[in-house]
Amino acid sequence: LNPRLPSALATRGGAKLDLFNLAGAEADCTQAIALDSSVAAAWFNRAGARFDLGAYAEALQDCDKVLKLRPSEALCWTRRARVKIALGDFEGALADLEEALDRDTGIAELWLMRAEAKRLSGDAAGAVDDADKAIDLKPGYAAAFATRGQAKSALQDHLEAIKDCKEAQRLSPPTLELKKSDWMHLAAFQRLDARQAARRVEAALLGEKGEPAISAQRLKAAIEDAELAGVPLPELDAARVQLELWGSVAEAVEELLAAEAPADPKKQ
Repeated sequence: LNPRLPSALATRGGAKLDLFNLAGAEADCTQAIALDSSVAAAWFNRAGARFDLGAYAEALQDCDKVLKLRPSEALCWTRRARVKIALGDFEGALADLEEALDRDTGIAELWLMRAEAKRLSGDAAGAVDDADKAIDLKPGYAAAFATRGQAKSALQDHLEAIKDCKEAQRLSPPTLELKKSDWMHLAAFQRLDARQAARRVEAALLGEKGEPAISAQRLKAAIEDAELAGVPLPELDAARVQLELWGSVAEAVEELLAAEAPADPKKQ
């Protein structure tokens, strides 16, 4: 047996994990562990693969083994904390993150993970404080702005919550991994922007006077804002009907004007 083979397999497993080849990563790390169970990287990387596969109980067992081998490394504590958050064990996650921060306070991701654990456990004020620290360490950290925004929303600070969530959107536009809907469902948008959007729809419906085409244009914009803000769809039914009516009237007016336009004397 090549003594370097278990470490090489663990390293290859980590590379596959980075490429989201989760089954391949788990297989390589399992083979490495079978050859040499003292290779901490194999347990660490397999925990990551199993977490991403949704096998949280198995990932937690791997994290326990990693910490027996490398208790001094902050990232080992962080990985187990992440698993515990997924399992709903926020108290256990916070304890692990305390251990991680005792070893390294300069990693923004650690502060953000603790902020998220505090937010999920109901400590919104603590979540804001930890997210602040994550942003201090990494000013362009979109996920920290998103977490802070949700925590501020829980504290009823909706205006500031919206600012943070919109900054998160600006810094990290939605991608295949982070869909637009994942941002738009944030409580800050639902609680404040929805009410404002609903009022804009109401104003467009009841307060508009003038040309049908102008009314339709303004109402369409109001409806789009309301949909993004999460206004329940039934509240927009009347607005959509009115938009269709206005559109029909506008088309009819244009046809009438075209039909009644005076003939060009040069063509007579």
